[in-house]
Amino acid sequence: MVTTVKIPQRQLFIDDDWHAPVLGRRLPVINPTTEAPIGEIPAGTSEDVDAAVDAARAALKRNRGRDWSRVPGAVQAKFLRAIAAKVLLS
Repeated sequence: MVTTVKIPQRQLFIDDDWHAPVLGRRLPVINPTTEAPIGEIPAGTSEDVDAAVDAARAALKRNRGRDWSRVPGAVQAKFLRAIAAKVLLS
């Protein structure tokens, strides 16, 4: 028996917030077993990448990257795992 799991609606995470792709396009996610669509993901474009890079550069300039670079690897891992858990639950 094959169960279908629907993929939750997602957006792009840019500058500490969720955003729809600039052009509003989405790509289907296909179940390779059944070839049935199970959801969609945002189709980011170069404009979306530019916005993300600009936001990252601005964030790095705020404190010259000192805070994150000085955090021990174990603490960084803890934060990244917490972010991953939030993404998986949303």
